[in-house]
Amino acid sequence: MAPTPAEMSSPVTLSTPPPTPSPETPPPPYLSEIQPIPGTAFTDDNMGLETKASTATPPASMLTETSNVSLSVNGAYKRYDKGEPFVLKNFCMSVEHNSIYALLGASGCGKTTLLSAIVNKFPLDAGTIHLSISSKRQLGFMPQQIALYEEFSIREMFQYFGILYSMSQREIDRELHKLVAILSLPDPDSLCGSLSGGQQRRVSAAVTMMHSPQLLILDEPTAGIDPQ
Repeated sequence: MAPTPAEMSSPVTLSTPPPTPSPETPPPPYLSEIQPIPGTAFTDDNMGLETKASTATPPASMLTETSNVSLSVNGAYKRYDKGEPFVLKNFCMSVEHNSIYALLGASGCGKTTLLSAIVNKFPLDAGTIHLSISSKRQLGFMPQQIALYEEFSIREMFQYFGILYSMSQREIDRELHKLVAILSLPDPDSLCGSLSGGQQRRVSAAVTMMHSPQLLILDEPTAGIDPQ
């Protein structure tokens, strides 16, 4: 099912207090003790994405100017059921403006969980997320699952998302023409349900980018797409 702007992240800082301590699981450190860590590290020990917190002030070389950061995640914790291991465990990262950032990791380590939390599909158990955008229309999110209406043509999908993004008809037509050429999309009048998986993913990428978002988040964008 295709997402609506309401399902995208609200352009505010998302903050959740640390979870209540339980006998079986030690509580995460208080957020005041967690320092922002530019970049990302993670462990591949079936405990999910993880970075180490530091109570000391990081060196100047590690500090990032807030005005130059598009996205920051601090002290993120997330698990799906009580008593299970955390998928995200004290995870911290920051992404600067005009940069491309890739998350690499084994299947199930928490990449999709992190991206879903960033776009506010569900809350963290603890931690903060900040997006430096003034409107949710400045965010473009391409989920791992294909989010197209099979009974719509490519042209109709552009029309649908263009209306959601408050674009004019001229802007919609311009972006359709441009992205069909750039992404080698099939005939715009082709039904989405008749397309191959790789073609559907390219259409999904196109409608994600058609409104020129300031922050673009793509989950498995090249899955099923041939190198050409």
